[in-house]
Amino acid sequence: MNYIQTNAPNGIFSFDHYGTSQCPNDFADCGGDGMAAFMMGQMANDANGSTYYEIQDRPATEDRQYAWFAQENWKVNHKLTLNIGLRYDVSIPRTDRFNRQNWLDLNAPFPVTVPGLTLTGGEVFASSSERRIVNGDWKDIQPRFGFAWQAGPRTVVRGGYGIYYSQPRSGATGVAPYGSQGFNQYTSAIATYHNDGATPYLRLSNPFPNGLIQPAGSSLGLMNDYGYAANGPLRNVTNTPYEQSWSFGIEMQLLSRF
Repeated sequence: MNYIQTNAPNGIFSFDHYGTSQCPNDFADCGGDGMAAFMMGQMANDANGSTYYEIQDRPATEDRQYAWFAQENWKVNHKLTLNIGLRYDVSIPRTDRFNRQNWLDLNAPFPVTVPGLTLTGGEVFASSSERRIVNGDWKDIQPRFGFAWQAGPRTVVRGGYGIYYSQPRSGATGVAPYGSQGFNQYTSAIATYHNDGATPYLRLSNPFPNGLIQPAGSSLGLMNDYGYAANGPLRNVTNTPYEQSWSFGIEMQLLSRF
């Protein structure tokens, strides 16, 4: 599954009245006009607008599914027939072509020292030696059972039961999957000096003079997202959603006389 959806292939550039306002705060009598700011190339300050460039992740994921099924219809006698079946599914968790994935390890020793505390937890990235970010679910056994019984000359009783597993949460996905930290990066334009909201600093002609921030990928290891929220699936949470379905019915033929 190859997926590319660039939200801003050439960047997002916003202009508001702050760019030509007489004061940095939002006072009605300070004037300012968004079109005038655009003509001057004065982009919206990041605190009030949104001017940025995004380097997006381009996931190329795949997974494999295997299934085995056996079924037998057993006619016990002329009144009773049994339908017996068994299905077994194995879903191999997804991989990314370039191992651009991560999981959340709550027990990993965090590489920051705090006196009196032992810090654990962080983002662990896939590699050539461990490409999958979750473990497989090997217990998706699905029994099926049905019967038809002639209870009387004009009465039939039927019923059935089965377990059915859905698609696993760890399968290939078109969007950037949960567990792709470090491979998407924003570069914001700081339109005013030291982001003070008043002193013009950048123009539209050169909105990113220091270049674009490149995604860190897996290079930071457990330090990725340090100071922010860590994200990723828990490796041992592997249960696949499933449902149980059953039916029971009685059919009777009634005689009518006219």
